[in-house]
Amino acid sequence: MTEPLSLSTRSRRSFIAGILAAGGSLSLARPRAAGPRKIAAILYGYALRWHPDNIVTRLLEGYWINDTFHHPRCRMVSLYTRITPEIDLSRRLAEAYDFRLCPTIEEALTLGTGTTAVDGVIVVSESQGLIPFDDNPYREFFGAIVDVFRRSGRAVPVFNDQQLSHSWEESKWMVEQSRQLGFPLLAGSTLPVTFRRPEVDFARGTRFDEVMVVSSLPGEHLQSYGYHGIELLQAIAERRTGGETGVRAVTYLEGKEVLDAQSQGRWSRDLLEAALAHSLTRGGRPTDLLLAQAMAFLVEYRDGLRASVILIPVIRDFNCAARVRGEAKIPSFLAYIPWENSNNFSCLVYYAERFFETGRPDYPIERTLLASGMLDFLMRSRAQGHRRIETPQLDVSYQAPNRSPFCAGAGS
Repeated sequence: MTEPLSLSTRSRRSFIAGILAAGGSLSLARPRAAGPRKIAAILYGYALRWHPDNIVTRLLEGYWINDTFHHPRCRMVSLYTRITPEIDLSRRLAEAYDFRLCPTIEEALTLGTGTTAVDGVIVVSESQGLIPFDDNPYREFFGAIVDVFRRSGRAVPVFNDQQLSHSWEESKWMVEQSRQLGFPLLAGSTLPVTFRRPEVDFARGTRFDEVMVVSSLPGEHLQSYGYHGIELLQAIAERRTGGETGVRAVTYLEGKEVLDAQSQGRWSRDLLEAALAHSLTRGGRPTDLLLAQAMAFLVEYRDGLRASVILIPVIRDFNCAARVRGEAKIPSFLAYIPWENSNNFSCLVYYAERFFETGRPDYPIERTLLASGMLDFLMRSRAQGHRRIETPQLDVSYQAPNRSPFCAGAGS
């Protein structure tokens, strides 16, 4: 049986309690001495195959990764939803799993006690396209959580699904709040942690000359799927020599501009072909036909690395290729998503549970911060006539984890 990364499950560790200066004394909540961590879920809505179902239901019922069944290691005790659609699952599951449905975020975190009464919070503000991407309540949800932490004087780990916010300023504020109040924050999507075919990895300190992701782009989901492509790109780029140093500039392109950028040497055709070789949805279409419909995110890193996300509407998967200095062969892979059972979310929940147990993220929040910022500035480039935008704001530096936290195995 295979665990993600072939790692054995770590023993539970105590959270570090301390006095933290943040507008008053605030302590990092110490988990219970025994028993599973108590988790509150803050959701936009809860329906079948929505992100909350893919995440929260796995926390309730457990999940498979390859041939190993992972029993729930946390206990859902409360849940808040902004909307209650006709296809709502929360009431049925609350009765089945005995968790509390709460009319406010404050009650979900305090359970009516006046103080933080849970050991962790999971936030899923994904709206499944019901509202525009830019209107998702990222800061509203996070702000309400922070307010409870401040008033109660007790903070706990927070996991935020996908990007932090559509806005760089909001994303930066969220990370600053976690640092000021002293609670650990983990965020991101499934793309960096899902299965890879083949299982290509890069040692920390790899000398990259160029990195590319070929991204799915269904319908009008430029921002949500574009973020997935950026985050996968960042999960590779961060492993380069010297670690992450931030992004100097970004450019959004579409139509003929994408091919013109190739002619100008701003992205490489051989990397595109290497990535597309793994696509399960290309369907034999010629590359030029694919590029005629493409959009592109061009990323210039502060240390000189160039990178790109090529978004192709008819592609329905995510593929990556990189040029490593001194190597003739181009390493490439498919970031495999098992659409039949969304088992890529099992990998994400695995790391969320580890995070709640240990209080320590397996990958840095700075990755999600930088990816969120890149998306914001790329959308500004799009709105401003596809011009190159310099991004001195994105001077985010950090080191990648020792080992890439993607799931090993076939991904059934």
